[in-house]
Amino acid sequence: MKIKYVVLFLIVYCISGCSVSLSSIKKHLYREQIKYCKVQASKTLEQIPDNGTLPRSIPTNSNQWKFVDYKD
Repeated sequence: MKIKYVVLFLIVYCISGCSVSLSSIKKHLYREQIKYCKVQASKTLEQIPDNGTLPRSIPTNSNQWKFVDYKD
């Protein structure tokens, strides 16, 4: 009888430990994604000219923004 409780306790303990591990991994991945987005947004802000145009899209086979007038 005691063995059943010990086994049940170990199973619950292992499952709870796995969920905590997965939770911390997800938090790390989210932090990395947010960090990447911040870097990309900073790069875009540095490229925006002072003539009133805004980035619209990045053409195919290019890595530069296509800028358009804000009224467009």
